[in-house]
Amino acid sequence: MPPQVTVIIPAFNEEARLGATLDRVVQHPRLDGAQIVVVDDGSTDATVAISEDRLRDIPFAHTLRSPSNKGKGAAIRKGMVVAGGDKVLFMDADLATSLDAIDPMLDRLDEADVVVGSRNLNGSVVTGRSRGRAVMHRAFSGPARQIAGLGVSDPQCGFKGFRREIVGPLFRYSLFDGFSIDVEILLIAQKMGLRIEEIPVVWHAVQGSKVRVLRDPLHMAADLARVRYRHRDVPRHVPAASRDVGDHPRAVTA
Repeated sequence: MPPQVTVIIPAFNEEARLGATLDRVVQHPRLDGAQIVVVDDGSTDATVAISEDRLRDIPFAHTLRSPSNKGKGAAIRKGMVVAGGDKVLFMDADLATSLDAIDPMLDRLDEADVVVGSRNLNGSVVTGRSRGRAVMHRAFSGPARQIAGLGVSDPQCGFKGFRREIVGPLFRYSLFDGFSIDVEILLIAQKMGLRIEEIPVVWHAVQGSKVRVLRDPLHMAADLARVRYRHRDVPRHVPAASRDVGDHPRAVTA
């Protein structure tokens, strides 16, 4: 029986956390029989070895390797190429977002095209975030919604889910390789007229985040300045033809 759910986890130098993350993902009741895809983004530590060890006996599991570090966006697109579940999720390797959000996300994907975890909704719980990262979150989230025209309260949350039939049309238009994919993919979905819903999450800041407080916001701000222009040709509907992510020239084959 093919998997009903695919979970994609981009990972870069995550040897200290990935093993525990995969143990928790594999043991989650709603992910029993799920396709687990770890996409190594050019790690120089034992990330690949840990992933292969943890997933060795898991049906449908994949550890995909990239020869160099390209960024979260590139890693997620690479994972989407092999996604076979009816519902496709991606989450950060640090598991900052509690897996308690799995059930409501999968349930909402029965009706919505895209479901986004949010740290800004009533019912959300956020702990452990430093003042600097809180300022960075607010400084980027507002402009992201205004410049990109997004009606989503927390576009940066790295916990998102998609119905499989829209994955190809959606990610085929993705261009950004870095953290800006979280905003970019929502803009594309919104322009296509897809139904986007948010759910509250429990989120705890984890030490060792790969987001660089001073450098990455500048890159993301530059991406925001380009995002609406670069995606001006996105169709106002989901294209019926060619539903594979790999049809896009930027997609990375497995």
